[in-house]
Amino acid sequence: MSDEAYQCCADALTASTAKLVLMVTAEGLLPNIMNVLDWKTSSLFGEGASAYLLEIGEEETYLINGADARQASSLLYQTPLRKDVLEMAEVDGKMRQLYREGKGQELNKLLANYMVGYTKMNGKEVFREAPRAMAESIDALCRHAGLPHDELAHIVPHQANSRITRRLGELLINDYGWPASTMEKLVDNFRYYGNLSNASIATALVESLRQGRLQEGQWVALPQLAAG
Repeated sequence: MSDEAYQCCADALTASTAKLVLMVTAEGLLPNIMNVLDWKTSSLFGEGASAYLLEIGEEETYLINGADARQASSLLYQTPLRKDVLEMAEVDGKMRQLYREGKGQELNKLLANYMVGYTKMNGKEVFREAPRAMAESIDALCRHAGLPHDELAHIVPHQANSRITRRLGELLINDYGWPASTMEKLVDNFRYYGNLSNASIATALVESLRQGRLQEGQWVALPQLAAG
């Protein structure tokens, strides 16, 4: 789910300029701007799409939206310029050669130094910031809505990876005083699809519906970050 798209839909519904809104999200870029040999990054992402029909219901809907551009360097993509094409071709050839020869150390060094044209991710920084941002948002959202912990049935977070989802639950319990049962409310389907970015929450929701976990009338928290 794109937070920007959801904000636009929420604004339209709140202003009564629309009664029913179609929101479409997709991710097909990230897997194609990563070097496949950089498995620490490329193995995390997948491709997918989703669509939502949103309308104002009898119950209230609560939304917190914000941005912090200081974290932009955690996931960086540099668009290659025309003058970089020859260099990229040469480096790609060198990477494949090192891979075939089993020279892992040299390959990792080359991947670490080569930035142009590929996405790079600071995994440690993402793991440190992402769960905390989502946990803080969920806790603030429930307090703002006056919703007790036990009335929140499910937490369906952006599926960045399973470690981040688990860490989100741990932070809610340890830092915000949520009950231990919070871990049972977390939805995690990352292992089946990878990080689908904009489409990750919708995919997790559909899987939960198919499994009979989501029921009509339940309160659900949908924490998201970055493009998710």
